[in-house]
Amino acid sequence: MQQRSLTFVLVLITGALIGTLWMQVYWIRTLTRTTQEYFDKQITELLDRVSQKLEKDEQTQVFAEAEKAWLATNPHDNNGLQKLDFIEMTRVQQEMIYDPVADRINLEHLDRYLRDEIKGMSLDQPYHYGVYSNKLRAFVIHDNSFLVVDATRPQTEQADLLNLYNSKYTIQLFRDDLEADGYLMLDFPEYDHISWSKIWPKLLPTVLLLLIVAGSFGYTLFVILRQKKLSEMKNDFINNMTHEFKTPIATISLAADFIENPLIIDDKQKLLRHIDIIKQENRRMLNQVEKVLQLAQVERREIKFELAPVDIHDIIENAADNFAIVLDSRQGTLDLNLNANNPMVEGDITHLSNVIHNLLDNANKYSPDAPKIFVTTTNTAKTIRIAIQDHGMGISKENQRHIFEKFYRVHTGNLHDVKGFGLGLSYVKNIISQHKGKIEVSGDLGKGSTFTIELPLAAE
Repeated sequence: MQQRSLTFVLVLITGALIGTLWMQVYWIRTLTRTTQEYFDKQITELLDRVSQKLEKDEQTQVFAEAEKAWLATNPHDNNGLQKLDFIEMTRVQQEMIYDPVADRINLEHLDRYLRDEIKGMSLDQPYHYGVYSNKLRAFVIHDNSFLVVDATRPQTEQADLLNLYNSKYTIQLFRDDLEADGYLMLDFPEYDHISWSKIWPKLLPTVLLLLIVAGSFGYTLFVILRQKKLSEMKNDFINNMTHEFKTPIATISLAADFIENPLIIDDKQKLLRHIDIIKQENRRMLNQVEKVLQLAQVERREIKFELAPVDIHDIIENAADNFAIVLDSRQGTLDLNLNANNPMVEGDITHLSNVIHNLLDNANKYSPDAPKIFVTTTNTAKTIRIAIQDHGMGISKENQRHIFEKFYRVHTGNLHDVKGFGLGLSYVKNIISQHKGKIEVSGDLGKGSTFTIELPLAAE
């Protein structure tokens, strides 16, 4: 029921987060599109104003030339109506005559009009402009310069002109003409940058909030899954501890019942034997409890290490001697290759002995057949390396990442006689770390494992 509730909450939160992200993406796209449309409208209006100014320039020029021509032919005629009729007739006649679009534009005025309009929009961005002639099918003006049209080479081979030709910012010039004579075209090479430079300040708070929400959700999910995993590991630990204590408690209870038997009380030899069983089982339970308490003290750094120069080789040889009986009972072997020239470290002999014993015990427990264990020492410039290798079940890459976590135990498949609380390697890791060393595990499933300890050498 608890698992289903957790799954439902995670699915609900995930759905809410995805929905929020989708809504934000939708509004971002809407804002981008609106900003784009507004920018396009501004540029279109800008081009329209520039076109009108160019048309007004041409009209002013036409009227000035017509007035000059009237005065030249009628120096003493001051009839204003006849003068206006003459000027209008002259303008219509000039429009009927072929007049290239470049000749109808004041280049200096065009450049100034565009520069002023773009500056008025607060667009501090590079741009290119050009005037395209329909009759010549080519650009005749480009960025404040007249162009010489080369019929043998298409202008669209030039990148700037090609971008101008494909630009969506285009407006017809001299729109009163019966046939379009030319077009004014404008291009912004960094157009995307322009758009995002306007949108980004508005999006920044939203993006930050989304990142905070997503990060908080991810962290919450991590904590929930981690707590769930810790809860499962703690339950496994309690179950293992219950089974570990169940056997000695049952044995003690059975021995106590035997002692109460009048026949046993009179038999001193049997009485002492059952008392010894009670002591052994009691000692076994105390050892298990001591392991748990000792690890807790090590993690809280409450244990005061008695540091002194220690010979690692002596520790390994003593552990090997104590372990010989266990290996003999399983027809196992333990080979020592103590090759380190300098085996001296600064450490606590009791805890370092426990480390070696735990690793040897693991190598034995996780070897289904007769154990084959190798212990090798070597020196580096400032450390001593201790490698404990076995040819047992091995550890998968996935389990290797968690092997030093408290309560974590490797699944042993069909091998059900491997006992323990999952505290040994966690204790080993803590002891080595507090001795300023490090421990690593290598190997693969079915090929055995190698635990490598590296400890700093003692100062000479």
